[in-house]
Amino acid sequence: MLTAPEIIQTHGLRWDIEIFFKCVKSLLRLQKEFQGHSYDLLISHTTIVFSRYILLVWQHRQSTNQWTQSRNTNTVTGDVNVNLINIETGKSFEITLNENTSTGYSWSYVTDEKGLSLESEYIKKSKTENEALVGRAHEKVFMFKAMNSGTYILTFNYSQPWDQGQKAAETKVYTVKIVKSYIKSCEQS
Repeated sequence: MLTAPEIIQTHGLRWDIEIFFKCVKSLLRLQKEFQGHSYDLLISHTTIVFSRYILLVWQHRQSTNQWTQSRNTNTVTGDVNVNLINIETGKSFEITLNENTSTGYSWSYVTDEKGLSLESEYIKKSKTENEALVGRAHEKVFMFKAMNSGTYILTFNYSQPWDQGQKAAETKVYTVKIVKSYIKSCEQS
């Protein structure tokens, strides 16, 4: 005899399987793409469709995994850094940059506001009181929300705001690729 939590867990697993089959039938064309009567052909086709599903789930996990995003950092020429961020529509992400406002330098950003929306901007509190010394650098956090699918450029310049004509001391460029979740759209359909 199963206990109530075991029944709920089993039903949850069954529901995941139902979503999986609904997805492979409707969106991955399990039934419509191939019309064959040979057992070997049916097994081959089903294997290909399931492989597509595995690749889509893997891509979904890669685009939402913070560890993957931090590994996608490349340094290009000079003092410009290029970072790639993959994220789903409607989700938020943070960019944390070191800043020392006592020198007059601060981070400013430029982006396409149709695709990205700034949700908040704040200074991360230091872990110990001794670190909060005057003149010491701190971490500034920018939280953005992915609004519309597409590829957007998010550029941060570390400069003194009153020196409009001067080159920024540091520039960081983020390429933000916003995708509509294929897995989520499958669950909703």
